[in-house]
Amino acid sequence: LILCINKQNVCISSITMNINSKGEVYINSKTKQNFEGFGLNKILRSLVIILSKHIFPAAKTVVSESVNPVSAWIMIKHLNGYPIGHESLKTYRDINEFIRGGEDLQVKVDINKENIENALSVFNNTLAEAQEKIIPAKTTSTPTPKVKKVSKITAKIKRTAKSRPNAMPNARPNARPNAR
Repeated sequence: LILCINKQNVCISSITMNINSKGEVYINSKTKQNFEGFGLNKILRSLVIILSKHIFPAAKTVVSESVNPVSAWIMIKHLNGYPIGHESLKTYRDINEFIRGGEDLQVKVDINKENIENALSVFNNTLAEAQEKIIPAKTTSTPTPKVKKVSKITAKIKRTAKSRPNAMPNARPNARPNAR
């Protein structure tokens, strides 16, 4: 199974999922180079943990065979993962040196309620951050009105409403009724 994040109908980040007979969901991810650093890998890894039991009812763990230190670190730091056979690897620096030394590192995350809830939180937070980076808010050239001016307008509207209690809201002054 492949999960993919698309931008303008082009896959910019993907993750594959395969389950073995032991209930281990093996994952492998790839992000286009110009979209690295946007949190897309973290989003996909979170989704795998959230959805694994729904997709593979026999799933017990998610296993990442990391050839990239960032992927291993995401699993350990953010998703409650633990390195298999190399428990002494505690920091990003340790993981980076180990993997850059030519070794692959397996990192596991147990699929349980606590880790699914954590993955959901990581997903929501990372998604919000990624959206801001990938689709920045549009800026306008119109300056934001000052609060003082808005307050004066609000006060004027309130005074007008009090002085003309039967006036129709949003009615134009001097408008002719039933004008054609």
